[in-house]
Amino acid sequence: MLLAAAPVLTPHAVQAQGGPQKGYIVPLVGDTVRGTIVLGRAQRNALQCEFKATGQTETKTYKVGELRGYGSPFLTYENQLVPRSADTATVLVPRYLEVVTRGPLTLYALSYEGKPRFFISGYRPGKMVELIQRTNTVRRGEQQFVVTQRLYQDTLAKAFQSCPEQARKAKYVGFGVNELGKIVLKYNACVAPGAAIKANSQHGNLALGVVGGVSVVNQLILGKNTGEDEVHWKYGGNAYISAGLAAVFTPGFKGAPFTIHSGLIYERSRTFTSDHNFFPTIASKQSTELQLNYLVVPAMVRYSVGHGVVRPYAEVGPSVRFLLHVGKDEKVYTLSSGSTQLPVVSPLLGEYNNFNFGIGGGLGAEMHLPNGQQIGLGIRAENVFGPSTYTSGSSVRSAVVVLEYIFTK
Repeated sequence: MLLAAAPVLTPHAVQAQGGPQKGYIVPLVGDTVRGTIVLGRAQRNALQCEFKATGQTETKTYKVGELRGYGSPFLTYENQLVPRSADTATVLVPRYLEVVTRGPLTLYALSYEGKPRFFISGYRPGKMVELIQRTNTVRRGEQQFVVTQRLYQDTLAKAFQSCPEQARKAKYVGFGVNELGKIVLKYNACVAPGAAIKANSQHGNLALGVVGGVSVVNQLILGKNTGEDEVHWKYGGNAYISAGLAAVFTPGFKGAPFTIHSGLIYERSRTFTSDHNFFPTIASKQSTELQLNYLVVPAMVRYSVGHGVVRPYAEVGPSVRFLLHVGKDEKVYTLSSGSTQLPVVSPLLGEYNNFNFGIGGGLGAEMHLPNGQQIGLGIRAENVFGPSTYTSGSSVRSAVVVLEYIFTK
C-alpha cells in the first residue's frame, strides 16, 4: 500500500532525481519491497519501473499493471486506470501516475505523448476525475485564433465547495503541476487542518482492526504449588473467549518484517475451579471457585517471514492486565456432623492485585490481501503475575488461538 504524500516538485527537481536511487515497489499482492529503482523521463516512468531488490543482483523491469506502485524518497507512482485520452473517456488504460500531493483530495500527474494530464481522486468516490484543458484553433476569414477551454477550473471549483476561498481561487489557477499542486495542498489543509501531510514518508504506519480468541490452556497457580492448602495449588480453568480492538504499528516501511501488535482485549469469565479436599480430617468435601474478568493490553514484537500472500511469524513481548471484575471468589468446606452436612463458605483470596504484568509469545501466519488488509491466525501463550496479594504470589497462564483482522491500510 502506498502511504506516502508526495511533495510538489518542479520540473528541474524531477530531472535532478533521475537515475538509480533508493526506492521501493508495491507488488499486486503483498506489501512494500525495498531496493533500488531507476527513474527516467516522465513518459518512461508512466509505463515501466526498473527495480533491484535489496540483496539481489539482477534488475527487473515491471510493466504498467504489474505493480500497485513504486517510488523513491522524492517521487511516488501509483498504478491507476485512466482514459486513453481526454476525448476517449470510455477507453481505460493502465498508467503509473505520479502522486503530486495526497490528502482528502489526491492530485496525480501524467506526462505521456508530450501532453501533461492531471487527475484527482477523492472528489467522486471510487472514480478518478480528470482535470481537462482543451485547446482549439478557430479560423475567421484569414485570421486564426487559439481558444483555450479551462474546464478543469470548474471541476476544481465544484470539488472545493467545502472550502469557499479555495473554490474561488480555483477559477483562476493555471494548468501546471506547481499551480495545481499548491491549490490542492491548500484545499486539503483547509478541510483537514489536523492531518498535516508529510513529504513522501513511508515510515511509522498505524493500522487498526479487531481481534478475537478462544483459550486452549487456562491455569491459575497460587503460591508455591505445594498442595498444602488452597493458596498453594494449581487450578485448572475453563475455555474462555476473548475479543477486542487490535492496533498494529510498523516502525519502518509498510511491509517491513518487524511490527508491534497491541490493542485492548477483554477476557470474560476466566473461571478456575478445584474439588480437591485439602483438609479431609475435618471436611467431607471441599470446592473452590474463582472467576476473573480482565482487560489485556499486549505489546507483541512480531517478525514475519517473506513478502508473499501468506507469511509465517513469531512474536514476543510484554503484556499488561487490569482486573476489572471478580465474578466469584469462594471456597466451600462441607463439614459432617452425623447425618448433617454443613457447608462453610469463605473467600479464597478476598483481596486482589488489580494490575499485573508478564510476558507472552506466539507463532502463526498472516495472510496479506491485495487491498492492503490482512488476516492473522496463530496461538499466543502468556505467563502473567496473578491476582493474589499473598507474599507467596501467584501467576496466570494461558494459551489462546488468536484470529486477527486488520481492516485499515
